[in-house]
Amino acid sequence: MTVAILSSRERRERYRFLSDPLINAGYDVKVVFTSPFFKLLWALWRQAGGWDVAILFGTYPKSLFVYGWLRVIGVTVIFRLGGDPVRDSAAVAFEYKKNRKYIKWLRAIVNSKSSEFVLGRAKNLFVVNEKLLDRLLGRLKGHARLFVIPQFCEGSAVPKMYAIGSVVNVLTVTNFRYMEKAKGVIWLIQQLVRFVQQENQRVNLKILGDGEHRKDILNYMSEVGLPDILDIQAPGFVEDTSPYYKGADIFIYRSFHDGTPNVFLEAKRYGLPLLANHCEEFSSIVENGVSGMLYADEEGFQVMLARLIADENLRRTLGHNAQLEYEERFSIIAAEGKLTRALDIILKDAT
Repeated sequence: MTVAILSSRERRERYRFLSDPLINAGYDVKVVFTSPFFKLLWALWRQAGGWDVAILFGTYPKSLFVYGWLRVIGVTVIFRLGGDPVRDSAAVAFEYKKNRKYIKWLRAIVNSKSSEFVLGRAKNLFVVNEKLLDRLLGRLKGHARLFVIPQFCEGSAVPKMYAIGSVVNVLTVTNFRYMEKAKGVIWLIQQLVRFVQQENQRVNLKILGDGEHRKDILNYMSEVGLPDILDIQAPGFVEDTSPYYKGADIFIYRSFHDGTPNVFLEAKRYGLPLLANHCEEFSSIVENGVSGMLYADEEGFQVMLARLIADENLRRTLGHNAQLEYEERFSIIAAEGKLTRALDIILKDAT
């Protein structure tokens, strides 16, 4: 069986969340990039007739064109969503309009409307977690079939030592394409400033990730006075993040703009105690007090961070439970099983 995966070109290579487990399962997988556009057209014209299934990343105008073409030639189409594309585009449009970037604002509005149109007509959807599935149900006008296909990380769980020295090494990783995520990192910096001043504890924070709003983080750090006992490094996009995960004692995060952050899965793989804000999406992949800790507000963050630093047994328990959860739910083997079962159902109904 031939499965085509159509995705934009990006450094994160998110198409591999589907291609790698499908290849492992023995499918003939074709990865087709949606740019440049003439190559996409060539693939649709010369190759699409041999596809049994096409999985599209995203619901933006180019995906709408591809969807129409594939429907005409009888290829079964599945949309894969890592978040709510209508909400995400609206959030980006708001920031562009506020900053008077009207061309980008218009593009984001078009993306939002395209997503609404596609979600109203899609027949098959892959989503990354149950909470996202619940949210999207209100946007679906047809009789779409939804399947929860979690993301995964490559590799087995990595052994972790849980002793902490005189300096606590803290890590956060995010995508600075969205201003909301940059605001979340600024919030984390503010909380760490408060923490180190109250506890007189040296902390080293590393911030990984790139995007147009990374400059807001750098500007903020240059404008405020950081305590000497808080060292912050923001190297941007890093190809090999493993040394940073291995060197961290605690992983922290704040965002209300995510479905399933893959950085959570990476933190689980490396056995890192995870401290993140409480929201529905995160509570579906982190069991509070078991495989991580979810704070509700500033005071919760302060109390939980102090507990994590003071209690080695707590760090070890959370880290070990996170690794067990990673292997059971977020490994490539787990993804392979869910994907093959979903495709069997979809193709059986299509025949």
